[in-house]
Amino acid sequence: MVREPMELAIGDIYRDAWQVYRLLMRRSAARTALVRYGVTFVWNSLAAPFDAHVLTVLYYRVTDPARPVIHPDVLHWKSVWEPSG
Repeated sequence: MVREPMELAIGDIYRDAWQVYRLLMRRSAARTALVRYGVTFVWNSLAAPFDAHVLTVLYYRVTDPARPVIHPDVLHWKSVWEPSG
């Protein structure tokens, strides 16, 4: 129903404005949540292998401190790409 501008009540205008405001807030909240959880997921996906490595090294350092973390043969390699012989 379309009314002339002079016939609009101030309550109708505020009601419509609040509906638009609520819609924009919901969109903003949804976008913020999507970005926040998306970034968190990507960051955790990239960091998980490094976390696992650190925890493994710490575990073996605590449970067997006499055993070196790096094998002694590795220290004499000329290149990591060439097989040791």
